[in-house]
Amino acid sequence: MADGKITNAELRAKLATIAPGITVSAATHPDEEDSLLVVVNFLRSLEAAQVEQNAAAPTGQDVSAISVAYGAEQTIDISGTPTIARRATRSVSNYEVQTVTAVHPILV
Repeated sequence: MADGKITNAELRAKLATIAPGITVSAATHPDEEDSLLVVVNFLRSLEAAQVEQNAAAPTGQDVSAISVAYGAEQTIDISGTPTIARRATRSVSNYEVQTVTAVHPILV
């Protein structure tokens, strides 16, 4: 991690081990750039797919994988320019099945 950001190179390295089928092009997303834009665009794509699916889905078949909450408008400084922005918080929800591989006694 450099300068308070996770770079595209660091993201690619983790994807290679955790999700090898998902790739981020080094040609369009240079190594040293912040990976936040890539991640936000990925989540926006999931949100758009969810909206389309839910528009066509029968009752009870809606997907609720992602939700987005927006905060109040505020003025922030971006490279010396006051800019009106809103904090966006994206939450991804899913069920995960976990397997117990070992148990250990609780010592008191």
